[in-house]
Amino acid sequence: MTNATGDQLIMMVDGTPHTGWTEGSISRSIERGPHNFSLQLSEIWNTKTQVNRRAIEKGMPLQAYINDDLLLSGYINELEPSYDATNHTISIRGRSRLGDIVDCSTKGKQFSGRSLFQVCQALCKPFGINVLVDPSAKKAANQVFVKSKRLDLGEPIWEFLEELARIRAVLLTSNANGDLVITRAGVARADVALVLGQNIKTASGNFSEQDLFSEYTVSGQQSNEPSLNLEGVDTVLPAATVKGSGRYRPFVVAADDDMDFAACKTRAEWQRNVHKGRSESVVYNITGWRQEPEGRIWAPNELVTVTDSYQNLMNAERLIAETRLMLNGRGRNTELRVLPKEAFELIPEVEKAASEGFIR
Repeated sequence: MTNATGDQLIMMVDGTPHTGWTEGSISRSIERGPHNFSLQLSEIWNTKTQVNRRAIEKGMPLQAYINDDLLLSGYINELEPSYDATNHTISIRGRSRLGDIVDCSTKGKQFSGRSLFQVCQALCKPFGINVLVDPSAKKAANQVFVKSKRLDLGEPIWEFLEELARIRAVLLTSNANGDLVITRAGVARADVALVLGQNIKTASGNFSEQDLFSEYTVSGQQSNEPSLNLEGVDTVLPAATVKGSGRYRPFVVAADDDMDFAACKTRAEWQRNVHKGRSESVVYNITGWRQEPEGRIWAPNELVTVTDSYQNLMNAERLIAETRLMLNGRGRNTELRVLPKEAFELIPEVEKAASEGFIR
């Protein structure tokens, strides 16, 4: 590998390498399937000979590399040339190959006796997209759905797959080859810690109370088993309440399936933890694209240790939800958006029959 000062961004467009990119970014996130890129370059163009005109067109396949490290495989979705008689600027935007799964819909399909992995395979195969399963999600991805699942006519393929993924409590992401990966949050660790005053260049936080509540109550559907919630109040249905924080702001969920008191409590605790985790987002700006001078490029879905005295974080564990590799007049930098891992610790949703739709 090359150290950070020698890192070069190379876009292999339809098999031809293109360098000289002056600004842009490549974003990879566990909260959306496809990776995204937005890049720009300038060139001198001779109107008579058309010397140096780049052979770049919308729809072309591409691979994004930093030196020999593959980051993304996808397509150019948008091309914006800006030019005069001698100067030419090209801006391109696009996504990894999963972008086609997000955009497209198809004829109605019924899936019976299939697992999430098998359904993903069947729907991704026409697009030439492979489906991989991380060991952390192997059991969930291969568990056969008890009830049949139906992709309705015209329903976006990605929305359908995300619904099935929520039932199995897994994440659907992309890898560098553009494959669909079924995984869970936080299955690897970064090689270095983030430390304010050392590798953290700048930081900004986003802390919201909008989805934070003083108590979280989950009620089941059984009517023949009265129980007590955590506050000691009689309920007609099995229900559990766990305390949150702040002023009086109750949050109640009516479960769509039969749940006893223990299950209601687990769901209420999960609801509280996820809401709290999602409310604590911090973006750290790091010099360079690599974790170390000759190390790995920063990647999403890795746990990282954070020491940030301003946020009162001392050797705190956070999950990298998104990385944004940036190139501009200030050089090469990386933005890392981190959250508590609890924000992505999913629990299975209820499996519904095809005729009943899915839980959102």
